[in-house]
Order: sequence, then C-alpha cells, then structure tokens
Amino acid sequence: MHTCEAFAEYAATIADMGADSICIKDMAGLLTPFAAEELVKAIKAKVDLPLELHTHYTTGLASMTLLKAIEAGVDIIDTAISPLALGTSQPPTESMVAALADSPYDTGLSLEALEPVRAHFAKLREKYIELGLLDPTVLKVDVNALRYQVPGGMLSNLVSQLKNAGKSELLPEVLSEVPRVRADAGYPPCLLPRRLRSSAPRRCSMFSAVSAIRWYPRSSPVSLRASTAEHPHPLIPISRRRYSATVPR
Repeated sequence: MHTCEAFAEYAATIADMGADSICIKDMAGLLTPFAAEELVKAIKAKVDLPLELHTHYTTGLASMTLLKAIEAGVDIIDTAISPLALGTSQPPTESMVAALADSPYDTGLSLEALEPVRAHFAKLREKYIELGLLDPTVLKVDVNALRYQVPGGMLSNLVSQLKNAGKSELLPEVLSEVPRVRADAGYPPCLLPRRLRSSAPRRCSMFSAVSAIRWYPRSSPVSLRASTAEHPHPLIPISRRRYSATVPR
C-alpha cells in the first residue's frame, strides 16, 4: 500500500480535484534520503504542481532527506529558525541556506539577514524552557523513533501529559507500547485532523504503561471499528482476556 507509485497516484487524484499544490507530510521524520528522492521523482512525473516536503528532525534524517528531495526536484521545503529547530521540529533554516549557497539551488537568503530572527527566538527559547513550556526532551534526536514511529506533535503531547501526571520516567515504556497498540488497531493514522483515531494509540499506550495493564479504553476500539475509513492492515480482534493481562515490568 505504501509505495511511491501509490502515493504518486494519490497525488494525481488530489491534483484532479483542483489542488493548487501537493505536500509530502513526513510526520515522524521517517522518510529516508533516497526514499525521498524516489518519491519526489515519482510524484513530479505524475503531477505538474508545486511539490512541498515537510519533515521532522526527530530521527536525525531530515537535513539529508531535504537535500536529496531538492536534487530530485521538490519545490518547497519546510524549515525552522535554528533556536526552535531540531528534535520534533524541522531542520534549521540557516543550515539549509548555507548548504544550498552557491549551488543551482541557492535560496538567495542571507545568513546576516536571518541573524536578528535567530537572536529573537534564541531568547524566547530560553524563556520557554525556564517556564516549563518547552521541554528539552523534544529538542533532541531520538533514533528509536524509527521503531516507534510517533509523530512530532504526538510525542510532544506524550511528554506533556506524562509530566503533568508525574510519570515522565515512563516515556520509554509508553513509546515501546505504541507499535503494539497501532498493530492491534490496524495501523490507524497518527496524524491530525483525524483526532479521535490518531489519539487512540497515544491514550491506550499511556494507559498500558502507567497502569501496568494492557487495555483499550472502551471508546477507542468502538470508534476504530465504527469508522468507514480503510485501514492499512486488518484490525486484530480485542479480547477481554488479552487486555486484562499485566504488562511485564
């Protein structure tokens, strides 16, 4: 299902519906550089619209992925000013500007012109960290995200919710539970705006880790099964016995 050809066909369908542009949304930073190159070429061969790539630095691949996508013909890339870049955010704007300078892909942007922007947000970064509004946990690279495949926004929510519950130390356990929950639920999308289905794996994983009981909240399996949307994988029947078992610690 998740092939470059399938995504290219989907992009063509969106274009036929009247879209003005196409955006590749790599919500968890899972897109690798050479996969990005192949995907961009496949879509550009099918669609004559501006193509954008939005990725996250969670896994440490983002800058390399953007460079290969640029070489393959992507038209727009998303970045973040350096004090608020990396981790679950985007690659640094200044770094990408420097990397592309004096090349066929030169952005025309000046590092000197970006410096006041960087200085402004550097102060805000420190302020928000001191106030506890920005958790340093989400600012670092975590290669294990390649396994648990949690989007940046979902990871930020997990960190915040566990912190508020006084259970921050359980983050690794919650993240390790996410792949199992997603598999059992038929791999529902973990990206908004499908809020109910996208939040179900997060909520179920948190409950399993915090309570030490692998269990689905009553609303989650109902909402997942009542949905008319297609799932990438068949749903696994959930038995009362299976989800009343204690999670090994």
